[in-house]
Amino acid sequence: MDRYAILILAHSDFENLERLVSNFDDRFFDIFIHIDKKTDSSELSFIKNSTILSNKANIHFIENNIKVFWGGYSIVKAEIKLLSTALSNDKNYSHYIMISGSDYLIKSSKQLRDFLAANREDDFVKAIDLQNLSSDNKLREYVSYIYKYDYPFFVNTSSFLFRSVRKLSNLILNRFRVRSLLFKDGFHIYQGSQWWVLTEKSANKILNDYYNNQKAYDKLFSKIFAPDEKFFHSIYYNLSDCNKNPEAPITFIEESDYTKQTASLANITLLDDSLQKWFTKVDFDKVIKSNFFFVRKVNSKKSAELLDMIDQHIKEKNCE
Repeated sequence: MDRYAILILAHSDFENLERLVSNFDDRFFDIFIHIDKKTDSSELSFIKNSTILSNKANIHFIENNIKVFWGGYSIVKAEIKLLSTALSNDKNYSHYIMISGSDYLIKSSKQLRDFLAANREDDFVKAIDLQNLSSDNKLREYVSYIYKYDYPFFVNTSSFLFRSVRKLSNLILNRFRVRSLLFKDGFHIYQGSQWWVLTEKSANKILNDYYNNQKAYDKLFSKIFAPDEKFFHSIYYNLSDCNKNPEAPITFIEESDYTKQTASLANITLLDDSLQKWFTKVDFDKVIKSNFFFVRKVNSKKSAELLDMIDQHIKEKNCE
């Protein structure tokens, strides 16, 4: 009987996190959750008081969690912690599925299991090769010059001081066009969605390659913008003996909107072109008619009616 590892990055709205994880049948799914270390203690109290999040044997919280910063390498570090913890669980999971605490399952967990069972040898890591883009393309620029988004001495990332320091740092780096020295020695950088699915074989190969070359990878990916959309994809496609995704990296279609290109590389998670939109009840038809298994982003308050509609739809489909 196949088991699956759900890997979740979360930092707030633990009401939605609780609702999300309750949809997974614990006979087949183990859930690993990384909580941003910057999360306020008052919010963490919700987890402690939740019978679902605190008492279920198949839910595991990552120890020694780290501060996570949007756009920074800290996101990759948190993802590595999630994946390595799940791999060390000795459960031999069929697939490892990376999602966020702002996701929601839009098909039954059985449909998800059936899909993964039918694609037992397949990874879902769509990507484009940034090496093939012109040097003035914005996507390539994000990895050709140094950007800094991790500031671990800050806790409140919504503060004026934090935003000012981050903006000033990147203005200075961009002013002097400090190169990140990528595209060397035949290693190509690939761009894709942060939310992917890996088989156990590929997950092990990626982490083994990372640990064998950790210093070089840390130096490389800590200097670019949004490395979470590039790190796993780049190692995956540069490893010639990794399981190959059924779809090769898609051909880049020139677009001025960076987020739209990233959204077009979605794997099993429905994303809005903006990557920022909160899905609500007006999006119900689009959500249920999609071929995806998750939707991002949703919120326990803004999306409450949509989530109720999705749950009811799944319930009715199961009764057919």
